[in-house]
Amino acid sequence: MLGLRTGLRVLDLAAGWGRTSVELARRGYDVTAFDLSPDLVALGRERAAAAGLAVAFVQGSVRRLPDLGRFDAVCAFYDDCLLSGETEAENLAALQRVAAALRPGGALLFGTTDCPPVLPPCQAATRRENDETIEETITFDAATGTGTSVRMHRHADGRVERFVRRRRHYCLDEAAALLARADLRLAGAWCAYDEALPYGARSEGMVLAARRDAG
Repeated sequence: MLGLRTGLRVLDLAAGWGRTSVELARRGYDVTAFDLSPDLVALGRERAAAAGLAVAFVQGSVRRLPDLGRFDAVCAFYDDCLLSGETEAENLAALQRVAAALRPGGALLFGTTDCPPVLPPCQAATRRENDETIEETITFDAATGTGTSVRMHRHADGRVERFVRRRRHYCLDEAAALLARADLRLAGAWCAYDEALPYGARSEGMVLAARRDAG
C-alpha cells in the first residue's frame, strides 16, 4: 500500500511479540519494533532470534516515543495507539512524535476504529468469556467526541474487576485534519488492509495512510 522497496527502514509501533515486525524483516526491511509491554518485547526478541532475523525490539510508550532515528515508514496495525488518547492534545502529540521519526517523504500506515459523526449516547452489553461475565456500558459525549467505556469483569470465584477507558473518537475528516496539524498529509483511506476495499465499503475499522511532506 505504501510502495516501499526492500531495505528501507521501518518502525512498527505496538509491535507486540513481533507478528508484523518479523514478517517485515523476513521480506527484507530494516525493522525496529516498539511496544509498551516488556514481556512481549522479550518474546519478540526470542521469536526474531529463532527465525534468524535481525529485528531491534525497543520497550516504551508511543506517547513518549524516544528518538530512534529517522525511518522511511512507520506502521501501527489495527491498534489505535496513535488515536486512543482522551484528548485531542494527546493524540496530536503522539502524531507529532511519529512525524518527527519520519524522514521527509516518509509514510505512515495505521489502523484505527471507524467512528460515525454521532454515536448513540449510551450503549450497554453483557457477554460471557470463559469463566467470567463482562458487563460494558459506553457513553458518548457528542459535544467533545469523547466516549467513556466502563467494564465490569465478574469472575466465577466472585472477584469483580472494573476498567474505565476514555478516548476521543474521530471520523475520517477529523482524522485527516489532525494528521495535517502534525504535518502529515492523508494519502489514502480504506476499511481494511486491502486496496480493493475503499473507505466506507464496510464498517469494520479505518485504515489510513499519510506522508510527511518532502519539503
